[in-house]
Amino acid sequence: MKRKPTKSRVDLRKMTLTVKDLSEVKYLGLAYQKDRKIEIHSGQNSQEFLDTTLHECLHLMLPDLSEMRVIKMANKLSSILWRLNYRRIMK
Repeated sequence: MKRKPTKSRVDLRKMTLTVKDLSEVKYLGLAYQKDRKIEIHSGQNSQEFLDTTLHECLHLMLPDLSEMRVIKMANKLSSILWRLNYRRIMK
């Protein structure tokens, strides 16, 4: 049986992801729920970038999760994907 999406869930197909220097704000990533926008710090290695991207997506997808739960889930997912050889390819 298909679950009915709650109002708090975000359609990631309508999400904007921007990679930029976030050194000034001292965050590796930021998620803006209302705007469905994610910003990822450009100065990360590939594995950190993967983890941060998943972390911020989880914030948009599941906004009621605690920060600790988001961290654990993102770390687990990024570890699995990393072991499967998913990598960021720089253009």
